[in-house]
Amino acid sequence: MFKAPEYWFKIIFELMIKNGNLNLLSDYLIVGLGGGFNTLHKGLEKPDNITGTAHVVRAYTGYYKNVKLSTIAIAGGGVYAEWIIGLAYARKIKALIGIGWCGALSNNISIGDIVIPIAAVRDEDTTDHHVSKNYPAISNFKLTYKLYEILKEILRNTNIKVHEGIILTTSSTLTENPEWGKKWSKYNVIAVDGETSIIYTLASIAKIPAVNILTVSDHVVKPKIIDKQLGEKINKTHQLTIKAAYETLFKIAQSNEAK
Repeated sequence: MFKAPEYWFKIIFELMIKNGNLNLLSDYLIVGLGGGFNTLHKGLEKPDNITGTAHVVRAYTGYYKNVKLSTIAIAGGGVYAEWIIGLAYARKIKALIGIGWCGALSNNISIGDIVIPIAAVRDEDTTDHHVSKNYPAISNFKLTYKLYEILKEILRNTNIKVHEGIILTTSSTLTENPEWGKKWSKYNVIAVDGETSIIYTLASIAKIPAVNILTVSDHVVKPKIIDKQLGEKINKTHQLTIKAAYETLFKIAQSNEAK
């Protein structure tokens, strides 16, 4: 599905993974979309640093309970999201969960809430190089349902809300403003990010089950200064999304092995 010459893949893989050795990755991958460089791998037992030469990537492989998992934190944006799917495709990853952040567009969503994108508007041009704009960007149903079930359990004794729906993925953050957000909100688009439609579109073409889980870090329609209390809530929510991703991939791996 990717048309770049072999030497370019070799360069990319060596940037992300030590010596470009894809065998260092597990079958199950958690991706930090624009963050998680120092935190994403903390849930792994005996994490092995398998990072390549790039300064904007941190990759680890270890175990969660008895399942081998890999985490890879990358810089945000379209090209890095595209690279991740290229990596996952070459490695034949069995399931991928992206952990990231988003800006709320809906008045019903608050900073520190969680968004699980069911689908994404492709307001970026990375995927246009791969498929027609008519192609939908949607999450994997089975993986999304399992993540949602597990997340509800994890959040049972918290006041953190979960929202599912359509988000928008854009390649321009400095053009976002309240009026722009209100326009999209009228179509029931609940949030905006920079990676989801790329992950979903390319993962679907590559036949890799994928879903993202996003922490609401700001509000486009109702801008608000992030104070210490809100910052703590965002961090707490983000850590819970990581926990949900670990537990989901653990359950998926167990289910796959039982077949």
